Amino acid sequence: MLNFTPLHAFVAARVDGMALVDTLTTDIREEIKGALRRYSVLIFPNQAINDEQQIRFTQSFGPLETTKIGTEGTGTPLVILRNFDDNHHLVSTDHRQNLNNRANQLWHTDSSFKSIPAHAS
Repeated sequence: MLNFTPLHAFVAARVDGMALVDTLTTDIREEIKGALRRYSVLIFPNQAINDEQQIRFTQSFGPLETTKIGTEGTGTPLVILRNFDDNHHLVSTDHRQNLNNRANQLWHTDSSFKSIPAHAS
């Protein structure tokens, strides 16, 4: 049984009662979709999942886009945002990776302009 705890009067809810690694039933998927319509943002706390599990969970809601060339995660359905290098050292504030991360925090459309717009991001 899923439990949705509103985090604000207008937006966001915490989701408890499921592990993202579990296979979703049709009922659970529809319950999540309804909560996403109601709250717009869903937080699934304390979920330890790997990339493949993330992809499997999100694919249960529909097909995924392939990450564009020039973005970390190119050719996969993952967009990777991080502020450290391959050796796990923080990159400088003027490093291209950090500049891209800052640009991502600005208002943007997340594929709403495409012929098949994103359901969620």
